[in-house]
Amino acid sequence: MRENEKTSSCSICGTLRRRAIDHAAKDIGADVITTGHNLDDTLQTFVINMLSGDTNKIGWMDPDTLSNSLRKIKPFCEIYESEIVFYAFTNDIPFQSEPCPHMNEGIRK
Repeated sequence: MRENEKTSSCSICGTLRRRAIDHAAKDIGADVITTGHNLDDTLQTFVINMLSGDTNKIGWMDPDTLSNSLRKIKPFCEIYESEIVFYAFTNDIPFQSEPCPHMNEGIRK
């Protein structure tokens, strides 16, 4: 990172969160990590990368397995967030509904 560049809260949080998940998975001997990324997340990331001209990151849709031996899967990646929330709500499945207090600092909404 360059001296004059500000690192966003989202960038810092994402790095720390991924690292914590990797460590926790290794601690319990897991070989697969499942995330709740949905179609909205996939589309947002695609558009952000295209608009920023970062076409190298378009291939991120294939999970990164080079950084460690943990396989990462995204079973909800073809389902819209609203459909997941509706299913959870109608089936009394608890879910996180509070927005991040720093969400206005990032690109995603």
